[in-house]
Amino acid sequence: MTMDAEYVEGIERLDETGPVRLVFSSEGIEVVEILPGSRIVKIPARSILEASVAHLIEPEKPAEQTWWRNAIGLPFAFRRPMDNGEKACDYIITIKYEDGDEMRTAVFKRSDHHGLVLARRLAGILETFTRERQEL
Repeated sequence: MTMDAEYVEGIERLDETGPVRLVFSSEGIEVVEILPGSRIVKIPARSILEASVAHLIEPEKPAEQTWWRNAIGLPFAFRRPMDNGEKACDYIITIKYEDGDEMRTAVFKRSDHHGLVLARRLAGILETFTRERQEL
């Protein structure tokens, strides 16, 4: 499985936040910077201690109701379009892993309209990594 995300923190070789491509395979996770001269960081499956996918919940902003729009009664054509209910879901992906003698936590963020399906699929993949390690 391949997924684009925003790198937040936790990988020594990546200095700044930015877009990355996460490639999940039975061997582990490959983090590829999406920039010219990009770097690749591999997190072996056997070094992954814990992983999770969390949904960020942001408070909904009330629709703007300006007094003058209501006062003059703008025709329907000049009103703001209604929200179609399709909102991007923000997810935080955390991967706790061993890097030599150190423990690190890589953090990624993703916004997606179909985030729930992707998050469940990703959580299943990450769970297999940690389950395999526990069986060793």
